[in-house]
Amino acid sequence: MIFHTKIAGVTFVDRQRTVSRLNRCGELDTGTELVLRREPNNQFDHNAIAVFTKSGEQLGYIPRDTAKSMALNMDRGQDYKAYVTAVTGGDAGSNYGVNIQIQG
Repeated sequence: MIFHTKIAGVTFVDRQRTVSRLNRCGELDTGTELVLRREPNNQFDHNAIAVFTKSGEQLGYIPRDTAKSMALNMDRGQDYKAYVTAVTGGDAGSNYGVNIQIQG
């Protein structure tokens, strides 16, 4: 199964600065592999799935509705891969966004 989504929460906890820097350095190019990490003890959402770069910098989260369907599968051992498809925004004062493809 392959599907596309946007990373949620990229405007929180100084993540805009992180996305901007990584984008300028070419570390968020199309095809860049990302790391998905379950956070079952997340105080806001027990289905939370955080999205990190391979170097360990958090970009945000899988959107809540999508994470809800993925979390149970991940808890049962299913492996998902995530790849950058586009970095959006960031010009004329607009916020950055990160679109990803998930395979699993």
